[in-house]
Amino acid sequence: MSISTGQTIYFVTKFSTEEKSGILEEQTSLGFKIGGTWYSAGDITIKSILLDSKISSNNSQLLFG
Repeated sequence: MSISTGQTIYFVTKFSTEEKSGILEEQTSLGFKIGGTWYSAGDITIKSILLDSKISSNNSQLLFG
């Protein structure tokens, strides 16, 4: 599953089992910037993604269910 900038992500880190959430601000091959904090790709496990949470002015990208 692909992740897009602006989507809300729920994840845990290898340093804490407490589930966290945040909006994906940037994504690189090395990691993710979620809620203003950079996380290494190997340090987090993404639990779920809100598919219809993408922040966009283009309504064609919205999901309806």
